[in-house]
Amino acid sequence: FLYIASAPVFIETHLGLGTHGYPWFFIPMITGMTLGAAVSARMAGRISPRASVEWGYRIMAVSMLANLGYTLLWPQPSVPWAILPLALYGFGSSMAQPALNLAMRDRHASYRGSAASVQGFLWSVLLAAVSGFAAAWVSASTLWLALGAIAFFLAALTCYRMAGDAVSAERQILVTPDLPGEPAS
Repeated sequence: FLYIASAPVFIETHLGLGTHGYPWFFIPMITGMTLGAAVSARMAGRISPRASVEWGYRIMAVSMLANLGYTLLWPQPSVPWAILPLALYGFGSSMAQPALNLAMRDRHASYRGSAASVQGFLWSVLLAAVSGFAAAWVSASTLWLALGAIAFFLAALTCYRMAGDAVSAERQILVTPDLPGEPAS
């Protein structure tokens, strides 16, 4: 999200594309996210949720390293090369998110609605902080943008690792239907 929040500076200043350059950034990003979600849906039930998350994080790690490498080797970014690692990151993120969201809600099965509300609230606060503060601090330089993105990626990976076995290693997620007269789980 750091690059999305920094899009005006990244697209117009660093890439030099002006106000008409936004499709160069957003079309590959949205395509990566859409393909990642499609692969995640296709793999659901074939691989475990944990495997989906692990593959997503691997892909995100490769994309962050590619982005940093590109930034270090070519200080003046250009399309499409400056965008491709970010699209790959969107792919990996969308591959991991469904299993992560379900795992969070499963940890609080009796309070799924509340858990989803708290998740939405925290997500909004984080996005506001990234948009209002972090993006402003790092957007002046493509190197700082790359390092900031890596920092957020490492923070997310650390949270996932600290959660331990929160994401199921089973291939199939078992869904038990609510019985009439019982509270919804």
